[in-house]
Amino acid sequence: MANVRRISGGTDIYKDGTLTVDFKNKSIIHADKQICVSPTEFHVLEILINNKGLIVRRDTFFQKMWDRYGTFVEDNTLTVTVSRLKTKLGNREDGRAYIETIRGIGYRWKIN
Repeated sequence: MANVRRISGGTDIYKDGTLTVDFKNKSIIHADKQICVSPTEFHVLEILINNKGLIVRRDTFFQKMWDRYGTFVEDNTLTVTVSRLKTKLGNREDGRAYIETIRGIGYRWKIN
């Protein structure tokens, strides 16, 4: 079962099967291997996990990640970022993807 818990030292840890995400140290381990992601990819992951099971609309990502600095970003930037993140994370042990694309709307972190 997936969960986020606080352990000693105030570190937020998310576990979902063989995937472990440490939000404080910004690290990801999947099947005992360190996964390297960009800061942008990690931010997308954090938004999805914090809203697990819910559809996060594309415009929400732009507001939370890019618009706060007043920077214009192509719509395709989010698509490419999520695609790279999906590739790096791979699938759950049962073969299902962690991230579901809701075409034309956004993305959802699938609950195990």
